[in-house]
Amino acid sequence: MIDIFDNSQVTLLAYNFLYGQVSNGGFIQLIQNGYAESVFNSPFAEIIKTWGAIKTGEIVEKANVIYNEHKDELDKETSLEEFSELYSQITDFEPLEDEYFKIMDDETEIIKKYVEENTNEFKIDE
Repeated sequence: MIDIFDNSQVTLLAYNFLYGQVSNGGFIQLIQNGYAESVFNSPFAEIIKTWGAIKTGEIVEKANVIYNEHKDELDKETSLEEFSELYSQITDFEPLEDEYFKIMDDETEIIKKYVEENTNEFKIDE
């Protein structure tokens, strides 16, 4: 599905994943729900910074380092109990999540402004 979208469209989708998942359960939830590929294994952080959401890009880059350090544990399929235990086992994301919560509203406004000023990048060819 994502192959039909260009970088701007994929980045906007990835931001939606980031915002929704981190807001509800942090980076561990984002990863466990299968969004690491879209957020970490893509040019997401680089592109989002060019849109003006520099702090979001920096947080994602730092989270990516943590993700790579714990990739085996974070990528494996888990039961609900094992998923819950990940939060006590891997606490490195917590400061980044706190930082993200402080800037997410302002950064979302920056992204919204970028999208409004560059609507041509987000049109889907039929």
